[in-house]
Amino acid sequence: MIPHRNEMAPVIPSLIGATASSEAIREALADHFDVTSADRAGMRGKHKAFDNEVAFAIVKCLREGTLVKPDPRKFEYRAAH
Repeated sequence: MIPHRNEMAPVIPSLIGATASSEAIREALADHFDVTSADRAGMRGKHKAFDNEVAFAIVKCLREGTLVKPDPRKFEYRAAH
């Protein structure tokens, strides 16, 4: 089962190190929530449902100020301190 973005967002800052890419965050969340490979491959429209929820969770963290994006040209993030 794919967790909702509101379940993922609060744990993202504690799962990443100094900096993490979108892919690293996605992998860490999949491990943390025991998301199966079948769930990860599931589609929602034209996008993978899990990837989509992770992207929305990252945006939620950025808006709430729990993550920062040091370089706007890169998809790398770090926890706000």
